[in-house]
Amino acid sequence: MGGAARDALFDLVRQARARGWWEAYADVVPPGSARFYGLEDGAELIAQHVASLVPGLLQTEGYARALVGSVPGLDPVVVERRVELRLRRSRLLDRPDPPRLDVLLDEAVLRRVIGGREVFAGQLRHLLDVAHRPSVTLRVIEFDAPVHPAVGVTFSVFRFAGDPAGVVFREQLDANGFLDEPNAVAVYEESLVAAAAVAADRDRSRRLVAARLAEVG
Repeated sequence: MGGAARDALFDLVRQARARGWWEAYADVVPPGSARFYGLEDGAELIAQHVASLVPGLLQTEGYARALVGSVPGLDPVVVERRVELRLRRSRLLDRPDPPRLDVLLDEAVLRRVIGGREVFAGQLRHLLDVAHRPSVTLRVIEFDAPVHPAVGVTFSVFRFAGDPAGVVFREQLDANGFLDEPNAVAVYEESLVAAAAVAADRDRSRRLVAARLAEVG
């Protein structure tokens, strides 16, 4: 799909279901964020590989506040509005027709205590809850799993009904970016397949989360 066609797709996504609620938060997020929220809101499938933190769609309020509040000098009002935005995003999983969410979670995410033990325990309980939803697949890549191409990289692949191509969103320290060129997208999709091949199955993944919760308390 060419650039003009892809831009048209982004426009359609931003208008998906006549929802543009994220525009109300434009003053507290980086420029261009509306594209990400539109993709997320309009996707049929969201597939993620997560290297270090619980993905935004699955974060609890306490976990999100600990992360957002860790930015030095951030106005408390902005912190609260960003947390509100993160929780508002997660409502798409409660829709009658939610997107399919496939998450490959590096075991490191389960070891990193964010917000203190109480907050982190609440986050682990939430992961166990959402992992039982039919639209959500949560799988853990254990520390002793074979190496795979996506190691250490956090990214999302969005797919849409009627569109054979996907869109990749990459998270980086200094900037985030989108990829929609088919060959570039294929690299990430192949990496997802390789990571999934070495991940624990759904049942074992839930047991791993439960075991970590028992450790945290």
